[in-house]
Amino acid sequence: MASCITLGQTRSPIKVRIHVPEEQTTDPYADIRHRHVWGTFFFAIGSSMVSIVTAYIVYQQSGSVAVSGLIVVCSSLPAILLPAPATAIARRWGGPKDYIFSRIAIGIVGFFPVALSISGNLTTASLLMWFLATGVLYALSSPATGLVRAMIAAPGQVPEFNGALAKASASGTIIGLLAGGAIFAAIGSTWVFVIGALVSIVEALSVFGLLGRAPHAVGPRERFREAIAIRRGNRSVRVICMFSAWCFVIGGYSVTLPAIASLIGTNPLILSVLQTAAVVGGLIVGWAIHSAHGSIPWGRVHRLLYMVVAAGIGVLAWAANHAATTADDSVSGEQFNPYLLLLIASVAIIPVGFALTMDGTILGSLMQVVSQKGSGSALLSGYAMIPALFVPIGQELIGFASDTWSVSAALAGVAAIAMLGVLIGPHVQLQEDLSRLSEAEEPPAAPPALPHAGGSTNEGRPQLVD
Repeated sequence: MASCITLGQTRSPIKVRIHVPEEQTTDPYADIRHRHVWGTFFFAIGSSMVSIVTAYIVYQQSGSVAVSGLIVVCSSLPAILLPAPATAIARRWGGPKDYIFSRIAIGIVGFFPVALSISGNLTTASLLMWFLATGVLYALSSPATGLVRAMIAAPGQVPEFNGALAKASASGTIIGLLAGGAIFAAIGSTWVFVIGALVSIVEALSVFGLLGRAPHAVGPRERFREAIAIRRGNRSVRVICMFSAWCFVIGGYSVTLPAIASLIGTNPLILSVLQTAAVVGGLIVGWAIHSAHGSIPWGRVHRLLYMVVAAGIGVLAWAANHAATTADDSVSGEQFNPYLLLLIASVAIIPVGFALTMDGTILGSLMQVVSQKGSGSALLSGYAMIPALFVPIGQELIGFASDTWSVSAALAGVAAIAMLGVLIGPHVQLQEDLSRLSEAEEPPAAPPALPHAGGSTNEGRPQLVD
């Protein structure tokens, strides 16, 4: 692009042509956007490496599935309790400064487990305290994530930018889960925590160029009581919220993966493979949704997904029971093949992760359709808090059942709950609402996958202020 500047006021003015790159005038955030996608990718690698190590250590030290679930509880609880301070900080500092400083602080705090690992004092209690501290930092900066992404996204291309970030995060998560187990098995936990701390700082530096620029405006605060009032007066909203909570509670089955891995063997790579299987199924959700849209009614898809979940978790329950009963030669004379059992468990987990992610996508899109009838953004803000509340509840309930009876019994109960969803689905208004989604021109947009065991539910969420 070229512009002309006239010098002087004479009859023959002198015109100086200055060449200005087109990208600089139309898209000033292109470089930052590119760096942020890479920063998200590396952050996903580091955080997944840390999650696999902490899940392994906590279960090996405690021997309790319920205690393993406290990792997600400590990560999610601050997001539920601190929405008002988070909104106030975002309004005072602006999205870029809030995002950058919080990620740097998280990186600095990330060296706390490094010091504990070097000194040999890495315990379950200290790790849970660390997760709670980072959960507070994530919660206080949660509005900044959406503000920064809205600021640097190209005009009219916010969905495409979010899609690129989702792909980067998914790819990094899979690499991190596998690499974390391999590094932990080879050289221990110290370097895993070092990488986890550094990638948070790298993510902050990816948008460092936003400092000093006009911040994106913070929208009006949403009040939790407004969302509750809408839910009480709308049966469709109540049913959607019920099935969404049901979906996330069932997704809490992932808390049993460290226990199942320990039944198969002691190598951390076993847990890496199981957790990767829980995530990888979500990668094809976008393709599956576009293929099904317009050809299969979403009500039928919803029921089929619950049947897939019930079947997959049922097979996983059998695998856990088989591992528990055949690992001890004094109990059974059957030959124990850990590699075959790992293969069976992984194959069972992949469709479960796919089905839960796809069902969450359908329900989330249905909520968006319902909210267009005047319910307002408060309804969507309240709906966005469901994962932060019901993923920890699901993990703790399943963990308690596993500790009280057995992992296989707890998983069998989860499979029964999933089948119950198949049976009651046709008898509620959900089927009528899903028919609206089938008539929509655009297919549902895929959300991030469910958090894996040891993972965090900390993401940029709409904030609620009571």
